[in-house]
Amino acid sequence: KERTAYGKTNDGKEIHHQGKQGRVYRKKTVKRKEQNGFMRQIVLDTETTGLYANNGDRIIEIGCVEVLSRHVTENHFHQYINPERDSHPDALAVHGLTTEFLSDKPKFAEIAQAFCDYIRGAELIIHNAPFDIGFLNAELARLGMPKVEEIAECITDSLVKARDMFPGRRNSLDALCERFEISN
Repeated sequence: KERTAYGKTNDGKEIHHQGKQGRVYRKKTVKRKEQNGFMRQIVLDTETTGLYANNGDRIIEIGCVEVLSRHVTENHFHQYINPERDSHPDALAVHGLTTEFLSDKPKFAEIAQAFCDYIRGAELIIHNAPFDIGFLNAELARLGMPKVEEIAECITDSLVKARDMFPGRRNSLDALCERFEISN
């Protein structure tokens, strides 16, 4: 099966969509790999110590849910991570994960291989994918490991999809949950 996926590009080639925040996306057609006859998708989200992976902010939580042929499985990946630094006060106000709570959690290096094995070959579905992928790639680079784009089959940014479906409207996860009457 083929489908269109959207991913971030640094070289500016094959521009499909210029987001309001200046992010550039590339359109590519990918062959969707199937696992035992089923398409494997991973819905992924992270929490971080702040907004800037390139300025030392770190991942403090990764949550993933596996979907096989549009059915949620019980094969989830969830991990709190010790970032070895404090969260920015604005980030702490969003996620509430304190330095004290995270202090006895594993460091990213301790969970990196398990995370990579979990997402390998899957389509990743991420809301505002450049943010999460930027942080994940920064963490993997610290360990000399491949980028997420080299591990996963493809990345679909649900924010881009939402903006295409609902132009000019709020498309945050909270706004979408409210719009579709989903309790979060």
